[in-house]
Amino acid sequence: MNEDIDSFSSEEAVSLSDVWEKLVQYKKVFWSIFFVVLIIGGSMTLLTPLRYTFSQAIEIGKSPDEKGQNTINMKLDETIVKIKKVFYPAAVRMYNMKAAEKMYLTERDFLAENAGNGALLISMTGPMKNLDIYKFIFQKVTEDFSNETKEYIDYRKKTLSDTKLNLERRLVETNDFYKTMTEKYFTIVGKRKDLVSVESRIITMYLNDQNAAMVQISNNINMLQAQIMGTYNTRPISGLIVSDLPIGPSKFVLLILVTVVSLFVAFFGVFVAYFMVDSRVRSGRN
Repeated sequence: MNEDIDSFSSEEAVSLSDVWEKLVQYKKVFWSIFFVVLIIGGSMTLLTPLRYTFSQAIEIGKSPDEKGQNTINMKLDETIVKIKKVFYPAAVRMYNMKAAEKMYLTERDFLAENAGNGALLISMTGPMKNLDIYKFIFQKVTEDFSNETKEYIDYRKKTLSDTKLNLERRLVETNDFYKTMTEKYFTIVGKRKDLVSVESRIITMYLNDQNAAMVQISNNINMLQAQIMGTYNTRPISGLIVSDLPIGPSKFVLLILVTVVSLFVAFFGVFVAYFMVDSRVRSGRN
């Protein structure tokens, strides 16, 4: 067994020495390949601009229900699909129609996701020089999205406003009637001291009912006002947000990776060169 170990160690030592010998023999090939790959990879790394994340939050139009709770008027999943497949491509086309230099952006460059509580987050990644481009695209997407929900929201607010106006008119009429009945009642009581107590109670109960009706109408008006105030169209709830730091590894880390890759490529290139020379020698002998 010791003999096997000694044999393996000697073979390994010979193998490593052979590798080193080939590296020394073809050092010009090694360093040539190393520096070519390093220069190309390093240049691409240094010249490639840093990428940042650009995002904006959009709140979907809402309207409170009868209990005053906000209800979302659109299904989020369907909305996200429509934004990515309809509104975003339309925004890119609109930009390219106006811009001197066209942008070739695909659906994969754009992300729309649920941000919670009826809000969406749209985002893109790219170099800082494209800031104005992304700002235009986000603004156009938001405008198109808002225009789609505007008709429903406007109709909803008009319905609430008309109902509120009718209740206000009814409140005025009820209030006038209440005042008239109150004045007549006290006039009668003042003139007729012998007013039957039963009649007095009936009139008092009637006036109290009218007062309760006025209170209920007033409460309904307040509820409608709250619904009107809580009904709003789709709108941006943030400006364009740019990430503080670039995404992905830093250029320093990338340069280290390029250096390591260059070493491996140069090492592989040495043995390719060796086998090519060796095959030529063998073919010449034959």
